[in-house]
Formats: sequence, structure tokens, C-alpha cells
Amino acid sequence: MNINDYYVAEYSCSQKEFHWDKLSASLERNKNSCLNGQKNDWIIIGIFKTIDEAITFNNEIKTKIKNVK
Repeated sequence: MNINDYYVAEYSCSQKEFHWDKLSASLERNKNSCLNGQKNDWIIIGIFKTIDEAITFNNEIKTKIKNVK
């Protein structure tokens, strides 16, 4: 498995926003946040083989969740 070949669907608790990114970028951001003592509230909610799958997943979740807190 090459982490550059996968995508993630993420959710930011503070921004109340869904997002997608490459798995490698998400892991790097999480690592840097930990090393720098920064709060990282991006939660990986799914890992996908294609960007389209991640986007579709986020869109499906958004329609099911009316009030994300």
C-alpha cells in the first residue's frame, strides 16, 4: 500500500466542515500538529482509493447530517 495512492474524507470539528485530501497530506498535517503542540481537530472519517469516492462519501454524509455540532 502506497499512502500516496489513497484519499481521505475528513471532518473539522472547529470549522464544522467536511473536506477531502490525500492520505499522505492528512497524515503529515496530523504529525506536524502533534510535533508542534498544535490542536488538530481534523478527523479522518474514511479512506478511499479515488478522490471521487471521498467526495461522494462527504456529500452523502452531509445530506444525512442536518446539524453537525
